Amino acid sequence: MAIDDRINIQKLQVFDTVVNLGGISRAADQMKVAQPVVTEHIQSLERRLGTKLFEREGRHLVLTQAGRLAHQWCTDVLRRTREFDRELQGLSDGLRGSIVIGTSMSTGSYELPTLLSAFARRHPDVRIRVDVTGAELAMEATMTGRNDLSVVAVADPPPLASLVSEQIGVDEVVLVAPPRGVTGEQLLTIKELAALPFVEAQAGSLRRVFMDSQFAAAGLPSRRVVMEFGHPEGIKTAVVNGVGVAPLFRSAVRRELEAGELREIAVQGMHIAAPVWLVHRRSRILSPVHTELMTEIRSYFAGP
Repeated sequence: MAIDDRINIQKLQVFDTVVNLGGISRAADQMKVAQPVVTEHIQSLERRLGTKLFEREGRHLVLTQAGRLAHQWCTDVLRRTREFDRELQGLSDGLRGSIVIGTSMSTGSYELPTLLSAFARRHPDVRIRVDVTGAELAMEATMTGRNDLSVVAVADPPPLASLVSEQIGVDEVVLVAPPRGVTGEQLLTIKELAALPFVEAQAGSLRRVFMDSQFAAAGLPSRRVVMEFGHPEGIKTAVVNGVGVAPLFRSAVRRELEAGELREIAVQGMHIAAPVWLVHRRSRILSPVHTELMTEIRSYFAGP
């Protein structure tokens, strides 16, 4: 049976949402429609493709073999549709349209706003959206076309043939403590550091994995982590309130260090810095405005 060529983008979007969220009810909640509406879209798509996309295992929906093939096709169509929409907007003179950037927490919260504000003042017709989601999700969104490019601070981006990853700078990691309490020392040994309470990123996150590997390489394979947060702002607030010490990117704590709200502690024999990467999809056709912004991002992170 040939594929019915009346399949529309909306049905593919519904299908993709059901797959990504793992069920019809969750997809309906996110799209703010009734469950029967989602079910009808899926059944209509199955009729037009001439195959079953899902089968039920207990209470869960799982993709059939045909469903997995259909979802690969679906994600490719949706990716190119998103990219085409943004490319089309920028065709008039190269200085219009929209740019979507994915970024890791510190980079997106403390570095990019200054750069992008200056860029937006020069190009008022360009709409910019920054998704601060963390490095892993940002690069995944670049791969699927949900954003145009990513700027992330991470040890190593995934070695995927579909992505171009270019190191454009580094962000130094500093150990910070409250102005008073936790420790009064300005210089610690690794052994002394082991006795301190830590405030950290969530276990399993790319940021935490990177920090754990760096401390382990310096001779501290385990630390006493007493609190975890998903964003540097939470970590900083906990440290200011005397919960413990924390390794944070200098870009995230520059203001607090200058204001005396946090104190930097040196550790003998240890220096940590994370590479900053500019990532885009290899087959992505970049408009003039994308190219110009990427040039400015490179220049900004390269420093004076």
